Amino acid sequence: MMAVAAWLVWRQTGFAGAKLPLALFAVQLALNSLWSVLFFGLQRPGLAAVKIVLLWAAILASLIAFWGRSRWAGWLLVPYLAWVSFAAVLNVADLADERVREMQCEGFVAQQLEKQRNQATKPPKWVFF
Repeated sequence: MMAVAAWLVWRQTGFAGAKLPLALFAVQLALNSLWSVLFFGLQRPGLAAVKIVLLWAAILASLIAFWGRSRWAGWLLVPYLAWVSFAAVLNVADLADERVREMQCEGFVAQQLEKQRNQATKPPKWVFF
């Protein structure tokens, strides 16, 4: 649907007449690729969350620019914007879940260290006083 939307805009005036809409479209494509690399490849949900906000804004800008050229082209980007909105929610939820896991892990490590300290200060059971 994205390609059809871009084609509808390009078909009317070509690249020369649709520089801004097609440039915005190219930017959002690049941001989409970058988000995938950050989230799935590098497993950096924090950076991916920042990029997906930029991606969402770029898609909205593309949608508005396309709408000015062809309402059909604008409508064809609406499902994409909805999907990226859903992905953003999942991205932020994953980021929050990661923070909770880190805190739980830190708490577990602290408990284990405390147990080791307590055991180190107790005399062995076989020593009778």
